Amino acid sequence: MSYTLQAFIAKTGVFPSPIPDGLHQVQLPQDMALIPLDTNQRLKLDIEFCPLTDGGATELTAPLRALASKLSQNGHIAYIEAEIFGGIGIQASQQFSHGKAITTIAIEINAINVA
Repeated sequence: MSYTLQAFIAKTGVFPSPIPDGLHQVQLPQDMALIPLDTNQRLKLDIEFCPLTDGGATELTAPLRALASKLSQNGHIAYIEAEIFGGIGIQASQQFSHGKAITTIAIEINAINVA
């Protein structure tokens, strides 16, 4: 089984309302919310597909940083990526709060859980 995930995640109520740039929020269990970045949204916002786990980037692109800044105005969020293909796979994350990055990028097996 394989999958990819590219999204922002936060506690319920942290993302701005309305969600900017035509994105949508999905309510998750444990009082969490997710803003997935699908192909159409990435193309519209000029966001590369999984730049950290697939592209080997060591920092987020300007469009991703700008979006993270908008989405984190009210508090703590995390940008997350995951790619799994027939095994453990890899995850990446970076945390933002009040418009600024508050951690460096983590690329490891449990980066999403850490975030």
